[in-house]
Amino acid sequence: MAKRQEPRYERFSILFVDDDDATRLLVPTVLKRVAGEIVVASDGQEAIEQLQKRPFDLLVTDLKMPRMDGWELIQASKALKSPPALIVVTAHVGESQLHQEVEALLYKPVPLPDLVAAVERVAARSTS
Repeated sequence: MAKRQEPRYERFSILFVDDDDATRLLVPTVLKRVAGEIVVASDGQEAIEQLQKRPFDLLVTDLKMPRMDGWELIQASKALKSPPALIVVTAHVGESQLHQEVEALLYKPVPLPDLVAAVERVAARSTS
């Protein structure tokens, strides 16, 4: 039986937001190698509810989602007392204006090693 690998940044928390069911299952399992806590939401409204309960170190979000999209979520997260760092994952290439506002802008389909590397960069800065 394989031993469970401890996350590199045990005290680092991520809120992962995507409306795709398969993505919400796959990505958090990979990010568990990096962060001690990963909470998943299926849209911006669910994410806001989580952000109102407690702060997160990092918000990883898609842009195009039902109920509340990623744009609205990003603006709402910036208004928080302790806004999280932001990584945007999107299929819409025309979103380059976000580069100034986020830690990383990644385009779908994102190679998982690229996402992990971006998360690790944020975690290393926030925990040092």
